[in-house]
Amino acid sequence: MSRLLNIDWNDVATFVTVAQTGNLSVASKSMHISQPTIGRRIARLEERIDLILFHKGPTGYDLTPAGKEILPTALKIIDEQFNFQREIKKTKEIMQPTLRIFSGEWMTPLIADILPEINKLAGKDLNVLIETGRQPTQDAILPNDIVIMNDPVDLNSFVLRRLGQAPYAVFGSQNYLDQHPESSKERRYEEGHWAIVNQLTQLGEAAVTNYEWGYPELGPNTTIYRSTSVLSMMTLLKQGKAMGFVPLFIGSKTKDLIQFSDEIQSLEHTYWLVYRSDSPYIDQVKKITAVLSEHLVDSLHIT
Repeated sequence: MSRLLNIDWNDVATFVTVAQTGNLSVASKSMHISQPTIGRRIARLEERIDLILFHKGPTGYDLTPAGKEILPTALKIIDEQFNFQREIKKTKEIMQPTLRIFSGEWMTPLIADILPEINKLAGKDLNVLIETGRQPTQDAILPNDIVIMNDPVDLNSFVLRRLGQAPYAVFGSQNYLDQHPESSKERRYEEGHWAIVNQLTQLGEAAVTNYEWGYPELGPNTTIYRSTSVLSMMTLLKQGKAMGFVPLFIGSKTKDLIQFSDEIQSLEHTYWLVYRSDSPYIDQVKKITAVLSEHLVDSLHIT
């Protein structure tokens, strides 16, 4: 029991990431820590709980039966950590008002372009915080939050701005295409190397969702590199190790990437900007959402 009380919950998060990716290199890039550190964390967790969690196989790290058994509980622990962080943020919202802007990793660079203007509009009364990669569920959206999401929420107490539809396509490097000419044809879905993003995308009671929405079915002869980070995925694409599904507003502007496919209809998403109508700083929120909407519509390849 004493060893269980000494568990480092960062080790649990590392276990979840390696379990999802099956690859230390991808997990390392996703978590921004070295592979030896990941290895030490896994070994330390295994020692603390007295279980072997992984077998190193020819294609990466495979979960043992014990690892498969505890993974759902580990995911719940990560969920509770998010809930705990949400409660902390609620308390800080009371003590020191913060305007949070939630967006996926694809959108964040576009928001960063106008962050000085956003800060100026927020004024001295509000701190501005960009929350990247995860969305709050409807019940977790605070009065001063602005959320960019794919699915609109219940209109009660919320204001919605439709930004438009953003198309996706398959992108990769010229080097990858030279080595795998089938990548420019429909055969790409039956063979080849793919970088896929898996993310915990929501904060709140519906905490774990899969980011693989709408992906075309990939055949059994494909090799799939899974990551919890868009940055890791893009690194694999630029290095010529894989191809991946990328929104046109990113892929078409990214050096070293070229478009392999036409737009993929199943991946086209409608983006919405959402905020609450009961914010005590509603004037600032309205001005900021207006600036965000104009900038994003101008920056995205959307219709």
